[in-house]
Amino acid sequence: MVIKMAGNLDLPKQTLEILDKLGSRGYDAYVYGKCARTLLKGRSLLDFDIIANAGLDRIRAIFDGYKVIEDNLDKGELIVTVLGVSAGIKPYADLREKLSESAFTVDAIAYSPEKGFKDPFGGLKHMEEGVAAFTPNSAKPENILPALAWYSEEDYTVAPETKEAIFGLVPDLAGVRPAFMRGDFERVVLGKKAGAVLDEYAEVFFALIPELEPVRDYEDFLPRAFKSVGSSAPLLPLRLSLLFCELGKPDCCSRDSDGGARYLGHVERARIYAERIMARFGYSREEIKEVGYIIENRDRVSDADDGDIKDLLKEHSVERLKALLLFKCAESRAKKSREAEHDALRYKRLAERL
Repeated sequence: MVIKMAGNLDLPKQTLEILDKLGSRGYDAYVYGKCARTLLKGRSLLDFDIIANAGLDRIRAIFDGYKVIEDNLDKGELIVTVLGVSAGIKPYADLREKLSESAFTVDAIAYSPEKGFKDPFGGLKHMEEGVAAFTPNSAKPENILPALAWYSEEDYTVAPETKEAIFGLVPDLAGVRPAFMRGDFERVVLGKKAGAVLDEYAEVFFALIPELEPVRDYEDFLPRAFKSVGSSAPLLPLRLSLLFCELGKPDCCSRDSDGGARYLGHVERARIYAERIMARFGYSREEIKEVGYIIENRDRVSDADDGDIKDLLKEHSVERLKALLLFKCAESRAKKSREAEHDALRYKRLAERL
């Protein structure tokens, strides 16, 4: 990962004015956290996070005459605005301790034009290497999915000690409400490396979604579902449908006289499981309905070709038909055969026509 490692960060004059104002009164002030990380990536900002070793009352007095917003006072923050740039200023007593409040080392970096970078946990090195690592005391179950989201959606890997901590924390996930983790769960599922993360950290998702557990060793259904999630278009209803579509197969399996497996009622069972899981995560009825629709109707387009589009549009809306075709495209890609790849290209072509 390329980051701006020069001795200075490019700060707008308004932010420099705020830092200088604090410095002129004898206080140390830094931009820090996600703000510093964003600047290190060479991106610009209009909203800054600043910490200073001054109390809130003193900060308020220093910026007397400025526009000061106290909406976040209950969070220990004053917001100062200067010509379109705002800075949330929080007090600190011990800089290392304050930075350790960030869950990840790359967010535990502070910068001052006078004092340079303060990086007590190796965040700059981790940014260069593209590594997600917990800061001390941040190995908590609620930080598991944020770490995996870094892995899934950005060019990050998980540090070995952080990976070990994650697996050690798996039993504690039972105490965290799924709805609380929904945002980071979506970041994982929609990331460009979602399939790899689901596969490598399957134990995490078994704890988070117990309905996946019975399918873990059941033929190759689950690995194929993970692959199909990773190879599909990054659309949430589509990827959730692919993740949940094999649920219930062990419940519905029967064998014919030749020993072949039959899964009567599996589709309906998968839809019910998906509804139950999504309700726990706090999804709306409409969101649940869209995932259920894809699961229930995915095989209705299995044999579709160019001449079938007009008739299919009588049964499904354009958006839903496209989702069904993209589902079959991803499902076919996960099978890794020449025939399946041919089918995947056909589904993709039909989806692109819509």
